[in-house]
Amino acid sequence: MNPEPNDPQGTGSREDAPHPEQDRRQRPDHRLTRRYRWLLFAITLPLFLVVLTLATTQYRDQRTQLLDELARSLDNHAISLDSLAQQAGDHVQRMKSWYESVPHAPSDEVRALRQYLRPRLSSSGAPDGWSLDALPASLRKRNGQVLMPSTHPRMPLDQADQALAFFSLLSLSHEIAPHFEWSYTIRADNAYHAIYPWIDSRHFIEGQGLPNLVQGAHSFFTYEVYTAGLPSKNPEGRAYWTRPYNDASGMGAMVSHGAPVYRSGRFTGIVGTDLRLAVLEDQLRSLPRTAGDFWILGKDGEILGTTWGPANPILRNLDDIPAGQLTRSEYAAATASPTRILETDQHILIEHTLNHAPWTLLHVVDQKEIAALLLPRFVPYGVILAVLAGTFLLALFLLRREFINPAFELVHYIQRVSRDPAAAEPSVPRLWQTWVTVVSRTFAANREASRKLKENEAFKTAIVDNALLAVITMDAEGRVVEFNPAA
Repeated sequence: MNPEPNDPQGTGSREDAPHPEQDRRQRPDHRLTRRYRWLLFAITLPLFLVVLTLATTQYRDQRTQLLDELARSLDNHAISLDSLAQQAGDHVQRMKSWYESVPHAPSDEVRALRQYLRPRLSSSGAPDGWSLDALPASLRKRNGQVLMPSTHPRMPLDQADQALAFFSLLSLSHEIAPHFEWSYTIRADNAYHAIYPWIDSRHFIEGQGLPNLVQGAHSFFTYEVYTAGLPSKNPEGRAYWTRPYNDASGMGAMVSHGAPVYRSGRFTGIVGTDLRLAVLEDQLRSLPRTAGDFWILGKDGEILGTTWGPANPILRNLDDIPAGQLTRSEYAAATASPTRILETDQHILIEHTLNHAPWTLLHVVDQKEIAALLLPRFVPYGVILAVLAGTFLLALFLLRREFINPAFELVHYIQRVSRDPAAAEPSVPRLWQTWVTVVSRTFAANREASRKLKENEAFKTAIVDNALLAVITMDAEGRVVEFNPAA
């Protein structure tokens, strides 16, 4: 074999020489180290698996419990919102019952109000029905507005008295429930329309761009709160809620609750009341919540109120919401789901359908928020895992420092001292120092015995070699195996 260029002795290439790291891994102590590490790991692994199994099971249980808590909380929140709808329903039923009852004789208060029901003029100066525009400011708080499109020079007293008497019922209901925006009746015969609280007829009619009271009164018949009560659309005569809309008088986005009025089996009009969406949203935002957002939605996805984003009670639906938030498909899935809790990839939806309105109260929580809520509940498990991991590492450290490393040092010391009597003693823990001392003394005693044995052998050899007599040593078969010079 030719020597390598950098191998002048011709001993072979450096690649043939054992690598230090490879040599270290092949050492018995390295194999022992790996063995005891695996043994410790095998002993500790079942404990980790038990804790992880318990934590996983507990996580599922805690997650289910948390969702149930959120569902119960939503039920409690729905009660306060349902009470608003129930108040509106009770108020409308009282108005309906009042109109369908036998008319009563006008009271003195009603007769006193007659003087303020006067003819009004349109913007062109032409006669334009009757109104309560002349009502003094001191009386406006407890009375409303009467709009009579009739241009007859004489006021029909029976109709006027009925409209004016209506306000005593409305004022009491609005004092009890100040969140009612408007309460009113729309007569099918267009004889009059009563609105509470009082509002200037010019603001109500000309403010909508209508030229006169006659056209303004006819516009009432196009409102959903009226058309939804017509016998053709509501043959059962049930109370109903409208979709959200913008108030004609500029009071913002609203929703109405109405009911048809029948007398002697004949449809005579509707009664209704309005709720501003701002009231619903304020009520929604006052509810306590730990995560997610609340939504009040109509059956077609109209947003009646939400805690998502800034307060903004305007007409909008789920199609107007940016990506990443509640979607129409999620809402449809939640309302169609046989269970109250629906989980999607991004959200958890908890649904509650109100009893007194066709609205759905939703609690929409991001999956990440659920995980954040559950995290504090698993601190004990994290502590247990951390203690187990720390115990494992501490045991590994202590075993290595107190037993494994000293044992290796003792073995290495035996190897060194067997070759070099002057080899230094290793630094080991105090409990191992006795064994180091024993090894040192044993090797020292062995060397001393060997020295004396060699000295004795040398002395004996010197005596035999210098003896004048012949000394011959034979084995059992008589063969000579040793003799001195004299022999």
